[in-house]
Amino acid sequence: METTFYIISIISILFIISYGRLIRKTKSPDVLERNFMDCNGCDGWAATHFALFAWFGYLFPDNHLHFLLISVIWELFETYVGTHKVMINGERFVLIGSSAANGNLTGNDEDFWYGRISDVAFNMSGYILGDFYKRSVRGEKFEE
Repeated sequence: METTFYIISIISILFIISYGRLIRKTKSPDVLERNFMDCNGCDGWAATHFALFAWFGYLFPDNHLHFLLISVIWELFETYVGTHKVMINGERFVLIGSSAANGNLTGNDEDFWYGRISDVAFNMSGYILGDFYKRSVRGEKFEE
């Protein structure tokens, strides 16, 4: 499990960094910040959290606590980076920057990183769905 997990995690992080750099370089709207439902935190970023953790649930079933801890630690990391001016090579660690309601960059890089409790809920919902699907494919019975 470890090697596959680390490879998927590294690819995911590199994708996020690449996406952020592309958005900043082209000054394009961050389409992932648009809500897909009328609820707080129901945006494209939440959907990516859900999809990644559904994949983890399918590939690594029966590890609910492990992935809950990963989810909480990541959100704490985002909260820390968002509330502290973390510097790398003399520059503030910012991937994209904040966006207005229309998705266009505002030029304010202060509030891009933010941990959300709703992301933990999306992560675990995705994980449980992936785990459930894997178990159903294997033909396992579920305890009531």
